[in-house]
Amino acid sequence: MKTFLICALEPSANLHLKEVLKAYKNKYKEFDLVGIYDENLCEE
Repeated sequence: MKTFLICALEPSANLHLKEVLKAYKNKYKEFDLVGIYDENLCEE
């Protein structure tokens, strides 16, 4: 399983992260995120 280190401190960074997570879900299906980000993005 892949693990990604995330640092998304600003709201705009979380908007970009949301799009990146969509791509990760398509490519990796399952992965772990470690770092600072809005955890609500992972509930989708």
